[in-house]
Amino acid sequence: MELTQMALYRGIKQKMDWLTQRQSLLSENIANANTPGYVSRDLEKPNFRALVRDVPRINVAATDKGHLQGIRRDGVRDMKDPTKQPYEVTISGNTVSLEQQLMKVSETQADFRLVTNLYRQNVGMLKMAVGRQPGA
Repeated sequence: MELTQMALYRGIKQKMDWLTQRQSLLSENIANANTPGYVSRDLEKPNFRALVRDVPRINVAATDKGHLQGIRRDGVRDMKDPTKQPYEVTISGNTVSLEQQLMKVSETQADFRLVTNLYRQNVGMLKMAVGRQPGA
């Protein structure tokens, strides 16, 4: 089985692609911080629920009378972000706030580091499962 067929790795790839695109967009915003009329842009967050929803459901087998059946929570609501308003608008109509953009860049860096570590640890577990050392 290839890694691209596993839902976790598809999700990791999707998140890394999104983070790369977001970093590029944020750097464009910072580069245009003094451009009159420039409106800062950002990407919408990926829909993780859609990715999970595409994974086939597997029923858990209760092999002992003491085992509990799993509970499906289909009624969980999606939380929506409030409408985004520009942090500040200059007289020239520019909506880029360097402080906000740098905070988003820092957040993107931290998320990328987190996803990279998640990928590395899961590949290590797969290597361990097939009998190879994780560092090899």
